[in-house]
Amino acid sequence: MPVAVLVCAVAQMGVYLVFLLHITTGPDNTSSVTALAFGVLVVVGGSVWIMNNMKPAMPPSAMPHSATPQPPMTQPMRR
Repeated sequence: MPVAVLVCAVAQMGVYLVFLLHITTGPDNTSSVTALAFGVLVVVGGSVWIMNNMKPAMPPSAMPHSATPQPPMTQPMRR
């Protein structure tokens, strides 16, 4: 099933590129292909950069005590 979904996704991308965005291999579409490649590079590169910077700076065992999750309260709060 995952392979079928992947094949359908790639086919859908191809249909969009050719019929919706009119991107072909002709010499008059050089700027369109260049803009598409730049956009893909920015999206993929930006995603990798963001995911790389979301890593914690220190391992969970070295985090301060206040950063550890606290157990839920067992008694209601007083007013």
